[in-house]
Amino acid sequence: MVDVTYRGDTSNQIIEWMFGYMIAKEKGYCLNSGSIHGFSKIPYHLQGNVVNDNLLKTSQWGCQNCELDDILNHNGKVLVDSFLQKVKFFQKYLPDYQRYVVSDYTTNVMPNDNDLTIHLRLGDYEQMGINLPFKFYEWGINNLKYNNYILITDSPYSPIVQNLLLIGDNIKIIHQDKYRDFDFIQKSKNVLISQSSYSWLASWTGVSENIYSIFHNEFTTKCMWKKDAGYDDIVLTDDKIDKRFKNIYL
Repeated sequence: MVDVTYRGDTSNQIIEWMFGYMIAKEKGYCLNSGSIHGFSKIPYHLQGNVVNDNLLKTSQWGCQNCELDDILNHNGKVLVDSFLQKVKFFQKYLPDYQRYVVSDYTTNVMPNDNDLTIHLRLGDYEQMGINLPFKFYEWGINNLKYNNYILITDSPYSPIVQNLLLIGDNIKIIHQDKYRDFDFIQKSKNVLISQSSYSWLASWTGVSENIYSIFHNEFTTKCMWKKDAGYDDIVLTDDKIDKRFKNIYL
């Protein structure tokens, strides 16, 4: 059996479910996980072999990483109780995730194919000082050439957002709710993501053809995503695994 204990917010929980789903599929195990509001298409329970002894926890390796071969070869129950935000774990089952990770709430506005959707994770990130600064989003607007630039954010009144709107008439903001914004990102062909699992998950499971992510040396000590990632760091935009990722190193 594979059990999933959720940690974090909605996108974290979906990624944790994704890991449990992958393990259950690979091992032929039963999957047991709780539901996540707004995503009713996800199969939270799978039929399979039920093994309840010899428990192995993913958290024994840390927060973001694990030894996948050890889990797949383990003869016993598996508990997913860590974040596990590394794209290498998930790419094989991307078609399944694209089928199931679909918001119950449809965006009220549709993106255009020649526009760039820009996600800004501010809010708690801004309070903790780990958000991407203004100049990186400004660089994206000035150097990634698209017809319009659509800002998606949890903090529409942030000075960062308001100053980006001043760059030109083709900078627009769309602010619905996290479920409809997720759907909007999923339907966007071109996305500049923030260092957030939310915009990564939406773009990676969506129709995106270009997923841009900005890395910079001066930011690596404060950010969630490291330019030179270590063993237990987040690695969600590995362009060797998925060519849609366009990592930008400034």
